Amino acid sequence: MGLGLLLLRRGRRLAGKEGRLRWIREDCESMRARQACETCDFRLGQIDRPERRIVAGGRHYRRGGRDRSVDPWWRGFGGARRDLRTGETLSTTDLWCQGEIPERFRSQLPDTHEFV
Repeated sequence: MGLGLLLLRRGRRLAGKEGRLRWIREDCESMRARQACETCDFRLGQIDRPERRIVAGGRHYRRGGRDRSVDPWWRGFGGARRDLRTGETLSTTDLWCQGEIPERFRSQLPDTHEFV
């Protein structure tokens, strides 16, 4: 029996229906393949995807792809402008916090930027 069907049979309703069930299935498959808990699987996935990665002060962020024409409600930090530096200054109005990086992953996700 699939995970989605199991959850539905136990009386849990999931918003997003098929899309949400697909996401849960993909997460479970990834955790099983990596033999990792949800937290470790998430961090390992972030390490595998360096595009748009920003690490500052031991916290991990992702730069979104939305520009100022998109309602701030749909952008990270409510569309507030964030300035970062890596040698050159980067400004974004779509920055999403991924949380503090656990100690065991800090060598793989070292600081790459600093807030200006």
